[in-house]
Formats: sequence, structure tokens, C-alpha cells
Amino acid sequence: MDVRTQIRRAARYFAQQEALVHGHRRLTFSEAWLRGVKLANALAECGLQPGDRIATLEKNSIEAADIILAAAIGNYTRVPLYARNRCEAHAHMIASTGSRLALVDEALASELAGLDAQAPTLERIIIRDHNYENWLATASDRDPDPVVAPEDYCVIRHTGGTTGKPKGVAYRHRSWMTISAAFFSIGPKWPQGMPFCMSARCPMHRASCSCRPGIAAPAT
Repeated sequence: MDVRTQIRRAARYFAQQEALVHGHRRLTFSEAWLRGVKLANALAECGLQPGDRIATLEKNSIEAADIILAAAIGNYTRVPLYARNRCEAHAHMIASTGSRLALVDEALASELAGLDAQAPTLERIIIRDHNYENWLATASDRDPDPVVAPEDYCVIRHTGGTTGKPKGVAYRHRSWMTISAAFFSIGPKWPQGMPFCMSARCPMHRASCSCRPGIAAPAT
């Protein structure tokens, strides 16, 4: 089983149940899936191909969940950056993973300014600004449905770099699904009818750990 297939299954089976809540905004499983499909296609139009790495720098938001879903749907490898890191750390993470694109929240855009000239593989920095929703709306809503193998990489996270530069830790779809299963076997249980929530107090790079399994396996 791969992450994309599991999330797609949840989007079909639990289409009208709430999947994401952030502030006053609420999305059902089908709505969240559709936004992910559209972003996956929009990124493909920017030249991203299955297996390519995309760096992301996010604040807690519905839009941050879009790229978590889009990466799974398009079979892109997500490389989360961390807002508390220095520019040099961002540059290292982007360069060492060979990320081709970077998607950054407008509020954090200054942290990546100029990195497209420093990281040799980085072709473009996409800033999520006030035009984002219009950009998303114009993208195709057709599931791109690329081939996804259990051994494909789905995310590359980084260590803290306390003994040197941050080191990338790559997770394949198979290993991420194993982590998801373990999370739900020993982790907190969502009560009946409660949607999966992205906590405003939880840093987005940590929320993403539970976002995928949370969407893939809702409370029943």
C-alpha cells in the first residue's frame, strides 16, 4: 500500500465527513482531496514530475495541508523546511535533496529569498500569496494518477543538525505507511464523529507527521 492510495480511499469512503479544521475553515475529505489534486496538477504544469523533490516552508493553514496531499497525489517527494532555521540551513536542505521547486508561505518568503541562485537544482520559488486560490482554481481537477510504488520516496525530513549540518532522513511510501499504522495503534484515538484537526499550536512540520495518517484513517 502507498500513501496516495490510502488517502484516495479515505476521500471516497468518507467524502462528506470533515477532514481538516483550521480556525473557522472546515474541509471535508472530498474537498481536501480536490485541493490536493489541483495543486498536484498545478505543480506538474510548473514542470514537476513524479519522483521530483519539492521543498516546502509553511505556516499552520489549510494551504499547508494542500501540499502534503498534493505531494502524495502527484508522487512528489516533499522536503519540509523549518521556519526557525537560518537561510544557510534552508540552502543546505534544498541542495542536498536536489529539490527542483520550493513552495513557501508569503509570510516566510524572505527566508528563501535568493536561494534559487544558490542551490543549483532549484529552478523556481513559488510564493503562496493572495493569488494562490485563483491559481489553484484554474488547475485541472483530474486525478493525475501517476504510478506509485511502495519503494518510492514520499518525504525527506531532516535531523536537527546539532553535530553538524542537518542530515536528510528519507521515508519511502512503505515505511511511512508503517509509521502511520504504528501511530494509530499506540497513539491518541479520535472520538466518533470528530474531524482530524491541524492544531494551531503545533508547528506545521510536526502536524504533517499526523496529517497523512489522520486523513487516511479517520475516526469511524
